[in-house]
Amino acid sequence: MFRKLLQIDPYLQPYKQDLALRMENYNRKRSELLLPWQTLSDFANGHAYFGFHQENGGWYYREWAPGA
Repeated sequence: MFRKLLQIDPYLQPYKQDLALRMENYNRKRSELLLPWQTLSDFANGHAYFGFHQENGGWYYREWAPGA
């Protein structure tokens, strides 16, 4: 992905290794946070499911606690 960026902006060429490291870190963290079928949008909208919510005349609390 960053290779296309280098083609668009050749002034970034000296930073090629830094961009590669950032992409590697991004991909690693993304795989830690998401299941294979999830998107970053799914992760960012977790507040719509977890926490306190009033639904169907009652209050519900959902918490994400892996390994609990």
